[in-house]
Amino acid sequence: MKFPWEVVKVELDTAKRRIDFEVACNAKQLPCPACGVNGQGVHDRVRRDWRHLDFFQHEAWLHADVPRVDCGACGK
Repeated sequence: MKFPWEVVKVELDTAKRRIDFEVACNAKQLPCPACGVNGQGVHDRVRRDWRHLDFFQHEAWLHADVPRVDCGACGK
């Protein structure tokens, strides 16, 4: 089974004490997050950033273009 999400880039800035992780999802179809029906088409992606738990003395940040789906089953 291939997972849709993967870490594609990691940047360490020791001067700023920060680690940035770029995460990508290249799937064309995903399950609906509301009803769980598989095979729903990705219609766009929204850029999001999250603060993660620190790695020792470094701030950790996750960055991703989050896919959004149009569900034909539940309409969401």
